[in-house]
Amino acid sequence: MFRTVHPKKTVSQTVYASPHATRPPQKPSAPGHNPAVNVSGRSNQRNTHRNTRGRHQKPLQKGDYPAQSRGPEIEDVKPDTLRIIPIGGCEEVGRNMTLFEYGRDIIILDMGLQFPEEDMPGIDYIIPNIKYLQGKEKNVRGVVFTHGHLDHIGAAPLLLEKLGYPLIVSRPLTLALLKHKQEDYKKGTAKNLKIITVKSIDDVVKLGAFTVKFFQVEHSIMDSTGVIIETPAGTVLHAGDWTMERDKEGRAHVMYTH
Repeated sequence: MFRTVHPKKTVSQTVYASPHATRPPQKPSAPGHNPAVNVSGRSNQRNTHRNTRGRHQKPLQKGDYPAQSRGPEIEDVKPDTLRIIPIGGCEEVGRNMTLFEYGRDIIILDMGLQFPEEDMPGIDYIIPNIKYLQGKEKNVRGVVFTHGHLDHIGAAPLLLEKLGYPLIVSRPLTLALLKHKQEDYKKGTAKNLKIITVKSIDDVVKLGAFTVKFFQVEHSIMDSTGVIIETPAGTVLHAGDWTMERDKEGRAHVMYTH
């Protein structure tokens, strides 16, 4: 049984990596205006909040929080169900990260960052929101990286640290780039990385309930791979990033016939 789960609310974590970075300036209030006081003079800061149209919503109860601050809400499913949870990279360039969960086993495919847009002054980069993995860190059996571009490995130094440095799996060039990024993030921390090197495209890696296999793809960086993920519920094929190029004689660089 397959199931692709989309969290009802996924909010990216914004990283202010530079000590001089500042959040976008807030619009100043009108003179004499107190945003915590409504027109009746009663304070609504403690028990109500406004939506974007300024209408009052129901009073907040003790221990309750506005919807935008909650983590992803995912309904319970049967234990023999394969969950495919896109954290980032859907309909956007960057933040590529997908979770695969079966029972108590989780594997992660890529940990990319996203560069800021023009309307994000002071933001250095944006990383995926891993709120869903809080409390499940010990269930993460490994992180598989398809290739070494920043939109697939750029967030790894921060997220691997948050998850307690789970096992990472990839090809030699990708792993070398990951080590360099880790040292650039915090000097001396590359030694914390637990690595499985995919030396051959025919290598097979077992990660909990998942069996991971690889196939070669064309892309603008060496050691790019697609991934075959075999589970008790079925098999998933993820192509990673790929291009279709030909040499001067019109021949394809990679043959996909079997």
